[in-house]
Amino acid sequence: MKFENVGRLSKTTLGSSNRSFLLIIALSTLLAGCVHTNMPSDIEFASTQAVEWGSQSELDVPARGSGLPESKLSSPINEHRPLIKVDFISATNLARLLNEHSAVIGSDAFVCSRGDTSSSVGLQGVFYNGQNVFGMKSDQIENRSGKQIPYYFYLEVIQGAAPKDIPPRLGLDHWKDPHDVCFSLRGGNSPGLWGFRSNRVEIPKAAIVEALRNAPPDFGRGYYLQSSARAATPISERTEQIR
Repeated sequence: MKFENVGRLSKTTLGSSNRSFLLIIALSTLLAGCVHTNMPSDIEFASTQAVEWGSQSELDVPARGSGLPESKLSSPINEHRPLIKVDFISATNLARLLNEHSAVIGSDAFVCSRGDTSSSVGLQGVFYNGQNVFGMKSDQIENRSGKQIPYYFYLEVIQGAAPKDIPPRLGLDHWKDPHDVCFSLRGGNSPGLWGFRSNRVEIPKAAIVEALRNAPPDFGRGYYLQSSARAATPISERTEQIR
């Protein structure tokens, strides 16, 4: 079951493999001499769903939004890592937008009440139909003649604070203290001649709570049992807290 809220408008541990990607986005947006008139300004939140990392095949490759070294991708801890899949819609063909400008794209997710867009609480990758938008051909995204196209990215359910990461990571635990989360899409090209940031979108706390309530009883169990940093509260107790 997914929490639906289509009408309401509004990052994982980062390794060195993801840092250059993020720096390109940041510099391109800051230094952009012009902003494309067709930048995505119609992003809308659609739904949330609790998923485990291991069930999402698009997260197998570190360069595609994971930020983790390849050696950790097959570990039991990562296999059961709890995430919130966030579906959103836009009429913009993001693959075409990126290909036209030789650009990259990423999602910026942060706690709305803190207003700190630099403190990440989600993964950077933006996906369509099981593929990262970055690297897709324009015609791989179905031409819907102006109709809304479904995309998605992932939020962390729980993460430790890492202020020195790029971008810095905010410590949070949606099981114990869920928050409204805001996000936007940001991208550009490396010379800094073109860049964009989409409209800001809100994911209501109620949508995150609902996703966790509808998660399977063993959701994330392996991740918590095998990660000493997160073993203080058993997964069964966390599930009861949110329910």
